[in-house]
Amino acid sequence: MSATVKDVARQVGLSVTTVSRALNDHSDVAPDTKARIRAVADRLNYHPNAAARTLKMDRANALGLVVPPGLHRSYDAFWLEFIGGMATLGGWRPQVGLPEVAFAGRSNVGKSSLLNRLIHRKKFARVSNTPGRTREVNFFKVNEAFVLVDLPGYGYARVSKERRAEWKPLIESYLRSSDQLRGIVQLLDARHDPTDDDRQMLDFLSELGVPTLVVLTKIDKLKPAERKRHIGGISEALGLEEDQVIAFSAVSGEGRDELAEAMNALLEQPSWRATQAPLQPEG
Repeated sequence: MSATVKDVARQVGLSVTTVSRALNDHSDVAPDTKARIRAVADRLNYHPNAAARTLKMDRANALGLVVPPGLHRSYDAFWLEFIGGMATLGGWRPQVGLPEVAFAGRSNVGKSSLLNRLIHRKKFARVSNTPGRTREVNFFKVNEAFVLVDLPGYGYARVSKERRAEWKPLIESYLRSSDQLRGIVQLLDARHDPTDDDRQMLDFLSELGVPTLVVLTKIDKLKPAERKRHIGGISEALGLEEDQVIAFSAVSGEGRDELAEAMNALLEQPSWRATQAPLQPEG
């Protein structure tokens, strides 16, 4: 079945009456409110006389990440397309016009496992026994709604200095030049203190002013007593409150929905670059 007015109203947080009047172009609804409602309606594939559509896409939210209680979480619940990879500085990148969220972290932080759990696809991001295999900025289109960007892992000791020297400007070039970027999900290993590489990455993100979500991976590997101490220690080291970080387990799924909801909030915002002067790649 198609999305209903009630579905749209739930997404935008307005009354059914207001949404209905906006969709029918009543003059008593402000133009910016109409535009916001219509954008959500389009993402939900709302059509007044649409034929039946699948339950999965009908009840999934507009961005296709947070699945409502009661909906079977099968891997078929999401539409995923690998668009391509940016392999060289200033090289090809997709021009699809969709908002982007990028994932960054050390090569052995568990990024592939996290992405597999997040998108409910076992083979979305190949889990390799050798960290540092991702050598490009890889772009994935999710549900025709946004682009998930997988950045090369940094800091793996067994990768040559030459290779790491190539990745750093590649990552920085993407972060400085992407007009569609809405935010970064920065991954840290919950078992260890932030490394120098982690701190440099976070300092760089702070310099750019890009919105950043901090996620602590592999939380399931900590005992309950260790868990609180590690979360508190990492948060303090980064100058964050404990409720500003998300504890995540790719094994149990802990933190998955919390991360998805935080990503939704990022994706629904306008580009953070809108109020900033354009940044040029460093020469």
